[in-house]
Amino acid sequence: MLILKEVKNVFKYELDIDYYIPISIKLNNSNNILYWRTGNFKNSLLEIGIDRETGELINITLVSVNNAKLTNDSFHIQTFQTLINGTPSFKCMFDMNNKLYDTKNEIYVFLNEKYLFIQIGKMRNIRKSVYLGNIFLMFDIEDILCSFLINNLSSDDYEVLKSSFNV
Repeated sequence: MLILKEVKNVFKYELDIDYYIPISIKLNNSNNILYWRTGNFKNSLLEIGIDRETGELINITLVSVNNAKLTNDSFHIQTFQTLINGTPSFKCMFDMNNKLYDTKNEIYVFLNEKYLFIQIGKMRNIRKSVYLGNIFLMFDIEDILCSFLINNLSSDDYEVLKSSFNV
């Protein structure tokens, strides 16, 4: 699990939406990356790279997903108790000397014409959101990363994601 430690200044980020690798977000460069991976490791995988020394978020990659659904539900960002602009750093609850740390979870993906919502494991109450532009990382009451949202999808990105998720 990744636990929020602090929020630093906003870094420039690159968001790439693609048929083959649905979501790729790159925030920073580091040669000292620990990859926290989650999913069922058969047909779903989410990979989050963090700097092993600072805990800073480096990248997020949704490699594959088997549980995607189209939804008409709306998502109200204003409902969060705390909304912070910046780049998260994480407290790591595992051996930082390793390069990989795997946690088995189901990944649930909800897509509509305006946003993509990715839930890690069971649904938890979101208490805090850290945002970078149109990307929101969401944390529960214990500051554990539990989901993220990409808001304001273009119609082209929506169509690419629909095809990639086969929905």
